[in-house]
Amino acid sequence: MGPRRRIVLVLVAIETVFVITTVARLWVEPSLATFLRPLDLDQELSVPTWFSSGQLLVIGLLVWLSGTLAGDGCQPSRRAFALVGLSFIYLSMDETAGIHEAATRFLDDYPWAPRFSQDNGIWIFVYLAILLALIGLLWQDFLAAFRDLRGPFTIIVGGFCLFVLGGVVVEALHYELVDAGTPDGWAVAQYAVEEFLEMLGGTIMLYGAMVLHEEMLARTADGPYQAIRRHGSAHGADARHRESRRTQS
Repeated sequence: MGPRRRIVLVLVAIETVFVITTVARLWVEPSLATFLRPLDLDQELSVPTWFSSGQLLVIGLLVWLSGTLAGDGCQPSRRAFALVGLSFIYLSMDETAGIHEAATRFLDDYPWAPRFSQDNGIWIFVYLAILLALIGLLWQDFLAAFRDLRGPFTIIVGGFCLFVLGGVVVEALHYELVDAGTPDGWAVAQYAVEEFLEMLGGTIMLYGAMVLHEEMLARTADGPYQAIRRHGSAHGADARHRESRRTQS
C-alpha cells in the first residue's frame, strides 16, 4: 500500500472517531459528554473544524503548487490552478471563521435574497452563484484537465461532489426538515452524516490533489510542460544575452 493510501486510511479513521464521539455524547454521563465536546462535529470551535480546515488548506496549497509547474502556454493554465487553489484556501478560512454564516446574517434583511425556511441558508445561493461563475470563467481549463489530467481531475471532482452533498444538500434538508421539535437523535444523525460526508469528500480531494501534484512533477521532468518551460527559459536567456551585449557596447 502506497503512502497516499495510508494517509487516506488514517484520515478516514479519524473522521470515523469524530462520528462515534458525536453520537456517543447522547448516551454517556454529562461529565464525559462535556469532556468529549471538543470532538463533537456540531461544535464550531472544535477539533473536527480544525481538521476540515486543515484538509482544505492543504488541498488549496497542493493545487496552487501544481500550477507553478505548468508552462505559460499550457492548459490547464496557471491562472486556473491559482484560482482553484485560492478557492480551497478561502474555504479553509471559512471553515473556522464562519464567513458564510456572516454572509447569511448580512443578507437576512434583504427580502430579495433567496433562502430556506426560517431565513436559513442564504449563503448556499451566494456560494452557488460564485461556483457557477468560476465554472463559466474556467470551463476551457476544466475541459483540458478532464482530457489531459483525467485521473486526478476525476478524483477531485468526485470528492467535491461528496463535499457538496454533505455541506450543502444535507444541510439544506436540515433547514427544511429539522426544527425545535425534532428528537435529539435525529438532529445528531443529520449533522453527523453532513459533517462526515464533508470530511470524507475533503479526504478524497486531498488524495486527488496529491496525485495531481505528483503527475505535474512527472510532466515537468519529461513532457509537454517541460518543453514549453525550456522554450520559455531559452527565450528569456536569449533576451538577457542580447541586453548584456547592448550594455557592454
